Amino acid sequence: MNSACTPSPRWDSELLVWSAPTRAELLARLQAVEVDAVDLARLSDALCGEALGVHRYALVAGDRGELRRALSYAGRQLGVQNAKAFTLPGLACYGFGAAPGGLAVLFPGFGAPSGTLGADLCALFPCVRRWFATHPGQAGGAGAGALLNGLLLNDLALWSLFSAMGLRPDALLGHSYGEHAVLHAAGMVGNLAALLEIATELTSGDQPPGAGSMLAVSAAARDVLAPLLAGASAGET
Repeated sequence: MNSACTPSPRWDSELLVWSAPTRAELLARLQAVEVDAVDLARLSDALCGEALGVHRYALVAGDRGELRRALSYAGRQLGVQNAKAFTLPGLACYGFGAAPGGLAVLFPGFGAPSGTLGADLCALFPCVRRWFATHPGQAGGAGAGALLNGLLLNDLALWSLFSAMGLRPDALLGHSYGEHAVLHAAGMVGNLAALLEIATELTSGDQPPGAGSMLAVSAAARDVLAPLLAGASAGET
């Protein structure tokens, strides 16, 4: 990570991901964790450097108590013959299958805004604070438009953090209003003011200027994906 974006202070919780070639080996790894002596931050850093195996168990823990709870739950579930994928809501999940082959970033849509959106990123990462400081007033005003612009700015601040980390995703996706963040992250619209203007026009209900048009389609995922995948397999773009 770029030293200018080193988190300060450390966040309250850590993401821990264990993996192994078999379920039995994964269970053995989890049972070997010495909870009473563990340093969550150091353990998270160590696990991040490992390649993902076929069987994976991920959890978020803020203290040793949460870690112990998640590991105990995994021990009971993974000890069952022919164990299936499972989750411990809000804390952990287990899955298996081929390791992911790439990385995708999904920018959220309108359902994400809250009164403290982006506050945790600003508190933790100096580069995110600087990003917001260099774009003052862009999310000003009231109403849905200002809320949406605030969401877009938060998405772009998050992208600035990813960039500082050296993250290079294989795909960029945008859900609903998040599609505008993709335009910037993909390098298609570099000027933030222009991006906000485009986003405002497309969400106002008015036809934006120019010869182009935008069509919104409501359809089941399978109906959309089938022709796209067929075209991809045939070499179309």
